[in-house]
Amino acid sequence: MRAMPDPCTVVVLGAGGYVGGALARALHLPGVRLRLAGRRPPPWECDGPVGAVDRRAADLTDPGAVRDLVAGADVVVVSVLYAPDGSWRDADADPVAARCVNVGVVESVLESVGGDRDPSLPPPVVVVPGTASLDHAGDGAMSEHVMSVYERHKAEAEELLMEATRRGTARGISMRLPTVYGAAGPGRTVGRGVVAQILRTALDGRPLTIWGDGSADRDLVHIRDVADAVATAVASPDLLAGRRWSIGTGEAVTLTRLFTLAASVAAERVGGSPVPVEYVEPPSGATVTDARSSAVDPGPFSERTGWTAGTRLEDGLRQTVDELVRCP
Repeated sequence: MRAMPDPCTVVVLGAGGYVGGALARALHLPGVRLRLAGRRPPPWECDGPVGAVDRRAADLTDPGAVRDLVAGADVVVVSVLYAPDGSWRDADADPVAARCVNVGVVESVLESVGGDRDPSLPPPVVVVPGTASLDHAGDGAMSEHVMSVYERHKAEAEELLMEATRRGTARGISMRLPTVYGAAGPGRTVGRGVVAQILRTALDGRPLTIWGDGSADRDLVHIRDVADAVATAVASPDLLAGRRWSIGTGEAVTLTRLFTLAASVAAERVGGSPVPVEYVEPPSGATVTDARSSAVDPGPFSERTGWTAGTRLEDGLRQTVDELVRCP
C-alpha cells in the first residue's frame, strides 16, 4: 500500500454501503482526515492506524449537502448506487430516481469540489467506481440501445468525470469493476451481490439455478482487492487521472464453473454432497448484460501502478462462506 499525502482530507460518499465501507477502511491511513457520509452515519470499526474520522448522515441527492461534505477535500470517492432492493437492476423500475443517485451525486461533487481550494495546489482527486461491462461498449458488442439503465448512468457519470479532468477542475479517475464479492475482513458484511446469494443458497441445501447454458464468462474480484486498488489510485492520481481503468483478476470463469465451485465450497464447509446445479431459461426480466461474457483486462492499471488482485477465487469463496456461517 502506498503512503497517502500528509496531511490529506479524504471524503467517501456512500461509506455505509458494502463497497464504500471497505474503501473507507482502506483509506484510513496515517495523516488522513477521513470524512464519511451516508444516509445514516456510517458505522465505523477499524483495526488500522489511528486517524481522524468524521461520520455524517446526509442526503447525497441534495447538492447543498454534497457541497458541505466535500468542502476542503483533497480526495473524494463516490461510491453510491441506487438499489432500494439491493440490486443495480432496481434502476430499471425508476430511471429518474436512479439517475439522481447514480449520476446526480457525481454531478454535485464535480460542481462543488475544489471551489475553496488554493489555486496553487493541484485539483482535487475524484474517484468513481463504475462497471466493467462498459469495457465492451466500443467493440460493437454493446450499444446505447442494449445498455441497461444502470450502465447508461455509469457511462454518463464517467463522461462527466472525464470532462471535469479536461477542464482542470478535478483529477478524475474512473475504476470499472466487475462482479465484486467477499468480506473485507472478519466480521465484515459480504453484501447482497450474486456470489453471496449463490453461497447462501448452497449453504441452505437448495439447488443452484443458472440462467441459460452457463457458458458466459465472469471476472470476479474480491472486495479487499478492490479496496487496495482504489487506495493505490488515490495515492497515484497523476498516473491515472483522465482515464477509465478496468479492475479485476484478468481470469474469467464460466458461470458453470462458478456455480459448481460455490456448491463444492459450501459442501466442504458444512459437510455432505454439493447441491445440484440446474439450467433454466432466462426469466422475462433478464437483460443482455446477464447473457454477455464480461472478461476484464486489468493489465493497463497493473502496469501503471504495480497493483494486482491477490485473492484466488477458491480462497475468496471459502472466506465468504466462513463469514456467512459466522454471521448468517
